[in-house]
Amino acid sequence: MWENSRERERERERERKREREREREERGEREREREREREREREREREIEIEIEREREREREIREISNISNSHYIDTQQDLFDSPAKSNTCFSQQSTQPPSDPSSSDSSCPPSPVFGKRLRLLQPQIVMTGFPGSGSI
Repeated sequence: MWENSRERERERERERKREREREREERGEREREREREREREREREREIEIEIEREREREREIREISNISNSHYIDTQQDLFDSPAKSNTCFSQQSTQPPSDPSSSDSSCPPSPVFGKRLRLLQPQIVMTGFPGSGSI
């Protein structure tokens, strides 16, 4: 009888030991799963940061291109207003007549520096054939 009770006690002890081992393995597996989930989350955050940086770079490029384009456009427009042809009669007259026909242009109006001048826009390239506001482009 003592043998049986000792044997049962040893069997219960072995069972408790197996149970503790199973619990330890389950805790370890849960911890590894949490670590994998944290790693996946860090990877998602890195991807988001990379995408944000790419978007910022695209925005910088667009601003840079826009600034270059606008500055060329503004410079060209400023050339129009800085030109010696200031009177509206000269503007309207030269906007309808190409400067290559000297007999039909008024000699009091200087030749237009704008005919055939290209505005440096990205797309499309525009060739100015008149003056802003003259109705002839």
